[in-house]
This record gives sequence, structure tokens and C-alpha cells, in this order.
Amino acid sequence: MKLFSSIRSFFRTVVMVHKIVYVRHFNRARKQKKWSVYYISRRAYGFAILPNLVLLWGTALAPVGSDGQMQPSAHVWQSVVEYTLTGWAFLFMAIPILFDGTHGSLQREVRQELRERPRYWKRAVAVYWAAIVAAVVAMNVVFSVSEGIGSTAKRKAWKEKFIERFNDKRNIEAGGVVPPTGFKSKPTLACK
Repeated sequence: MKLFSSIRSFFRTVVMVHKIVYVRHFNRARKQKKWSVYYISRRAYGFAILPNLVLLWGTALAPVGSDGQMQPSAHVWQSVVEYTLTGWAFLFMAIPILFDGTHGSLQREVRQELRERPRYWKRAVAVYWAAIVAAVVAMNVVFSVSEGIGSTAKRKAWKEKFIERFNDKRNIEAGGVVPPTGFKSKPTLACK
């Protein structure tokens, strides 16, 4: 039963962090009296899910190699980590969907929590952001290191690789499969 209480405590903290960020931005925008309540609510939702968007985009762009191309996952665990963090990002983005800043119960709950433990919740929001940024940075570092053995060495361009293969002794022994000037006519292959 201790496991379930710690899981419930974790999700309660995450939901409360989202509520605090949502209500703070909702009240700040509502004081300006420029926009409709619908727009204010959507804007507050955007601020509440901002760390989750960082996690989602950081996860999506982690397997991009140094050449700018998406690299396939080298190991199964990379895919597991990527899909797990993406799932968490989508789950946490769904939390504030049903928040409504106009209802007094949400406002009262947040005010009461901030009155009872203001430093705790300020630190909780900061730790939430720090944990997400640390997860994204760690995943990008791990993915870049595990790209392969040649990832740290300078990658050769296509032309350099072609010249290297062209000047290879096996190519020269085979009679030079490709002439240095390239093909001027359709090549014919000798059938054996």
C-alpha cells in the first residue's frame, strides 16, 4: 500500500504544480481585462503545459545526429526511453485540460495551498522545470554518445568517401570499376 500512496502523492504534486501555474497566469491575464475568458483560459493552459512541450520537443529531436538527419535507435532501450518520456509529456499535457479558472473551487484550492506552504510550491515548480530540462539534456547527451563509434570522428562527405573507394586497391585490382571521368555511355557488365 505504501507504493500506491507514493504514486498518489507524486501525481498530486504534479497536478498541483499545473494548477498553480494555470491559476497564476489566469489571474494575471484576467487583471488586464483585455481578453475574453476563453482566450485567457487557453493562454493559461499554454503556460501550464510549456514544460511538457519542452520535454516533447526535446524527446523528438534527441535522435537527430550531428549531420541533421534522424538516426534510428541503436538499442531497444533508447526507444523505450524515448516513448516513455513522450508518453509522460502527453499525459502531463492532458492534466490542465479540464481546469477552469472561473470556478472558485480551483482558485480557493490554489490560494489555500499557497497560503499554507508558499516556499514548498515555488520550489516544486522550479524542481519540476529542472527535472524536465535535466531529462531532455541527459537524453540528448546519451543519444549523441551512443550514436556509434564513428560519431566522435569527423564524418566524411559523399565526395570524399567516393574518392576513397575509387582509390581503394581492391577497386584498382578489379580493373577500375568506375573510370575517373565517370560514365559517358551506358556501362556493360560482363556476365560470368
